[in-house]
Amino acid sequence: MWWKGHAILTLIMSVFTFIITGNITFTILFFLSAIVIDIDHYFLYIYLVKDFNIFKAYNLINDIRLGRRYDVHGGKYPVVFHSIEFMIIIFLISLVFPIAIPITLGCYFHILIDLMTINPERFKNIYSLTSYVYKNGFK
Repeated sequence: MWWKGHAILTLIMSVFTFIITGNITFTILFFLSAIVIDIDHYFLYIYLVKDFNIFKAYNLINDIRLGRRYDVHGGKYPVVFHSIEFMIIIFLISLVFPIAIPITLGCYFHILIDLMTINPERFKNIYSLTSYVYKNGFK
């Protein structure tokens, strides 16, 4: 899903989160983590294109999303914060540091939205960094 959709659905869920918890800090952390998780797309753009221009990154990612372009440099690459390994790590951190619970839930909410709205074939086999490295090495 595109960032506007994530923002709208996350805002709605944040309202429910605040109603349930009554905790504004929890709610803000939930909201921000569900949105900021997508920064890994920008990091991947920097890594692949060797450019820091956020507007060019936005345009490229938008072209890929709309099907005008399917990949960058001939392959599909994992995005770190969307990986199963990252989800496990933040879950384990939240067991030790309760302040990380809303961050973990926000990231999980984001991934849930992605899984419900993205064509599974488009991101086949890239949700695991371990699987990606095993199949492709460190490229």
